[in-house]
Amino acid sequence: EAAEARNAADHAAHTVGKQLAEHGDKLDESEKAPIQEKLDALHALLKDEQATADSLKQGTQDLLQSAQTIGEKLYAASQEAEGSTQGSPDGTDEVVEAEVVEDDEA
Repeated sequence: EAAEARNAADHAAHTVGKQLAEHGDKLDESEKAPIQEKLDALHALLKDEQATADSLKQGTQDLLQSAQTIGEKLYAASQEAEGSTQGSPDGTDEVVEAEVVEDDEA
């Protein structure tokens, strides 16, 4: 159980660290700081050979909970980008009504 908890913690730390490096510039410092703190705390637990499975699980859970901010921010950014590309090419969404009239002179 301790080995599984350590592996899960190591994987979470690696994944969140990578996400923070890749997408950290999209976060405000107030959003990034708590994630970095949890990441540092988990790294410290991983270095501690006496860390219990429960403490590793709790550290992993804390980190993943904090890291949800990254996903939320990326999702919001993708929604904004998608929303700005919808609509007409010239940026006006004006509807013009028209009526088709058939000529009976044929």
